[in-house]
Amino acid sequence: MDEMTSDQPPKAGTVPHETDPMAAGNADFASYRAMFEDAVIGLYRMDGEGRFFDVNRAFAGLHGCDSAEAFLAHFRDRPHASPTNPDAAAGLVRQMLQFDGVRNVEFEANRADGGRVWIALTGRPVRDAAGELLFFVGTARDVSEARRSAAVLQGRNNVLELMASGALVDQALAALVDGMESAVSALACSIVLRRGGGAAVAAASPSVPRSFVDAVSAAKNPTAHDLWRAVLAGEALLIDDLAGRADLGPPEAAALAAGFHACWAEPIRTQGGDVLGAFVTFRRGSGRPPDSDLELVSTSAHLAAIAVERKRAEDALKLSEARFRDFAEAASDWYWEQDADLRFTYFSERFEQETGIPAATLLGSTRETVRDQSDRPDAAGWREHFETLKSQQSFRDLVYRYAPPDGERRWIRTSGKAIFDENGGFIGYRGVAQDITAEVETREAANATRERFLQAVERMSDGIAFWDADDRFVFCNGEYRRQAGIVADMLQPGVAFEDYLRATLAAGLVPLAETDGEEWVARRLRRHSEPSEAEEQFWDGRWLLIREEQSPDGGTLGIATDVTDLKARETELRETKEAAEAANTAKSAFLATMSHEIRTPMNGILGMASLLLDMDMPDEQKRRVRTIRRSGETLLSLLNDILDLSKIEAGRLELDEIGFDTRQLLADVSSLWDWRAREKGVDFVVKIEHTVPEELIGDQGRIRQILLNLVSNAVKFTEQGQVGLAVSATSEDGDRWLLRFEVSDTGIGIEPDALTRLFDKFTQADVSMTRRYGGTGLGLAICRQLVDLLGGAIGVDSKPGKGSVFWFTLPCRRLGAHPAMSEAAADDFQDRESYRQLRVLVAEDNQINQVVIRAILTRAGHDVDIVEDGARTVEAAAGSDYDLILMDVQMPEMDGPTATRAIRALSGPRSEIPIVALTANAMAGDREKYLAAGMNEYVSKPIDADELNAAIGRAIGSCAPAAVEIGKTSRA
Repeated sequence: MDEMTSDQPPKAGTVPHETDPMAAGNADFASYRAMFEDAVIGLYRMDGEGRFFDVNRAFAGLHGCDSAEAFLAHFRDRPHASPTNPDAAAGLVRQMLQFDGVRNVEFEANRADGGRVWIALTGRPVRDAAGELLFFVGTARDVSEARRSAAVLQGRNNVLELMASGALVDQALAALVDGMESAVSALACSIVLRRGGGAAVAAASPSVPRSFVDAVSAAKNPTAHDLWRAVLAGEALLIDDLAGRADLGPPEAAALAAGFHACWAEPIRTQGGDVLGAFVTFRRGSGRPPDSDLELVSTSAHLAAIAVERKRAEDALKLSEARFRDFAEAASDWYWEQDADLRFTYFSERFEQETGIPAATLLGSTRETVRDQSDRPDAAGWREHFETLKSQQSFRDLVYRYAPPDGERRWIRTSGKAIFDENGGFIGYRGVAQDITAEVETREAANATRERFLQAVERMSDGIAFWDADDRFVFCNGEYRRQAGIVADMLQPGVAFEDYLRATLAAGLVPLAETDGEEWVARRLRRHSEPSEAEEQFWDGRWLLIREEQSPDGGTLGIATDVTDLKARETELRETKEAAEAANTAKSAFLATMSHEIRTPMNGILGMASLLLDMDMPDEQKRRVRTIRRSGETLLSLLNDILDLSKIEAGRLELDEIGFDTRQLLADVSSLWDWRAREKGVDFVVKIEHTVPEELIGDQGRIRQILLNLVSNAVKFTEQGQVGLAVSATSEDGDRWLLRFEVSDTGIGIEPDALTRLFDKFTQADVSMTRRYGGTGLGLAICRQLVDLLGGAIGVDSKPGKGSVFWFTLPCRRLGAHPAMSEAAADDFQDRESYRQLRVLVAEDNQINQVVIRAILTRAGHDVDIVEDGARTVEAAAGSDYDLILMDVQMPEMDGPTATRAIRALSGPRSEIPIVALTANAMAGDREKYLAAGMNEYVSKPIDADELNAAIGRAIGSCAPAAVEIGKTSRA
């Protein structure tokens, strides 16, 4: 209802019983009350605050109550509780006071059962003698049906008007559900349409929850639930109590969660009976809805079907129009007409758009007059066309060249149909034409390209052949024919590939390696059907590399390359490689032999020199003996460099990664060279940055070798000033560290042009250095290769006359919670073991070496027995208890490895005696070979007393807890 406003608020008051005509004690009370209660229309009394305090049964029934008492119990003390809009109820009170009553004011009211009802209310105020308001009294009647009918009628009219005005169908459907919800209270309306195998909400009133719309679209299997099964099958469905259903689909569950308890669906069908969807309505109250509501839903479904069917028709019409428009816009053809005299009378607009030629210039002309008269090569075709025209027959795909008066000649393709009048008289031609100039030019260009391609293929040095999808010959070049030899005549278009192979077999041209011709044919057919590549040598000695590939159209491309010369070069290279490998083997054998032959006498020279130095003798004699030992050490250093280089080049150099103490490592290096620096008056300075971890994992031996090489050079080439050894470290990712070593000097420096070749083998910065300082030029080359193997980098910075700084970086790992013993620590442990007096058996056939070894062992406090060959060594080890055996490798009758295996085969504890190999062999792989034979340690000749004692300690210690070996790798 329209809300009325007033500047003065209504006066509240109570009803005095003495003035109430219905109060007890009034003379007319009984009759008045009976009339009030039995009235068929609703009667009420309401106080000044809008509270109902007295109603009859008819009024209570309008609100879903059985009696007045039930109504008052439900709505008492609820001002404006009955109308759904409290503001409208307050406005009703104001209207009654302002206008001294109202008539037929309509409003929507709440019912006790949860539903709603539209009521037409009449009322007036009742006042006392003084004019004070006592109460309001009035009537009420149900106008829901009238409003519903009016709303439905209005909604239907709105839908029809929208459809008639050309509005979008979606707008019409939205108006339909809104009108339906206005007509029937407590409803939520939606239109659900089929979409493929599912459904989707096409329109929904505001009361429909969004969760319901989403559930419809997201339904994975709509037919699994009653509502959507009815929608898709076109069946009417009524569910009077959603809460009582055991299995609800997601859409029904969403409606129930929003407060709707009943549901019904009315099919939406086309006039032909096709099911489009359903008009789905939800009701807040449970139970069957009134028949009038069902009838309204059916009417709305019919209107929805009209709207949707119209939308489908409109969509189909739009699609048809769009398709026709697209065809028209995309077509390059134009239409033409000729009269009975074959003169052009009409051209469509497309003609001028495609050719740029005004159609008016051709009207009245014939095709004969506008064609290019120079187009004589197709004179026979024109004669045939004129015969067709003369006989008044239709024609197709006439191609000719058009010659406009001004402009470029163009190629035209046209087709025409002869036209006759109703009496059979010929009236001309009507047809379609197309400008194919680009097509003709493209074809001509393709033909030219194909010709150039064929010429290029013909000039190729490889044999090229094409076979179609049916394996029949198409084309080949001259080289392929030359390779085919006497069966080249078989290479004719249409010849099957298998027939060509069998002709080759019959002519005896199969490859030399083939013994079964049929098997060769079968194998070639298999290779021909898939990508393949193979080399074959034929009867005349030629080698062919045959490759076959499949083309997109299913054909096969064959490429045959004559590789006879290449195979000859391969044979030559293979022989050269074998000769080089043989030479390398001979070189290795020579180095091994020279190593053994040189180290054996060097062991005697250095050993005897060391023994002499331990004796009392005049200083001059000691100086001369030292000179002998230094000369021997120089020769030994040269031999070791050559052997190291050989190992690196052969990829046999082993890297041992163990834990080591960085400070002890630098102390060991400095202890060997600081006294030599002091002899020259040069300071030797060692610096360790605080960032360097004390214990790291790496190849300590190779790091020491690099440092000794660099330090020895620094001391050698520095006459005054100082030599420095420094190390720093940076952490990369926790346990990984990068060490940087620097060896600096204030010596002679290096010229810039010599820096680039400084690390090359057998190279020194100045050849005069060899005469002055000595050396072979191998030290720095070995340093670079060792650094490369260890994964680092090496370089030098130098200025002539100012000195040099050699540096290298190496990656290392930090030692963990259970560090390995460093080599120095292991040596200390092993040395302690060697201090114990041992009974040692020495197997050595060289008498000088016997003297040297006995002296070294005796000086260390050990008991020594010496035998001269392997057989006696096994006999002695089996008959006596020894703590250690020093085993020479090369001995007469039985060599060291054989003797070791024999000792390991003994029974009892004597088979486990530690054995240390003594050998002049120091080539790559020797150490592994001896250890594999069962030896515990390895010492190369010439024998150094300290190294021998350390090896003895390690061998003895191998029977107890020894150093933890972190890892061992072999770098190629």
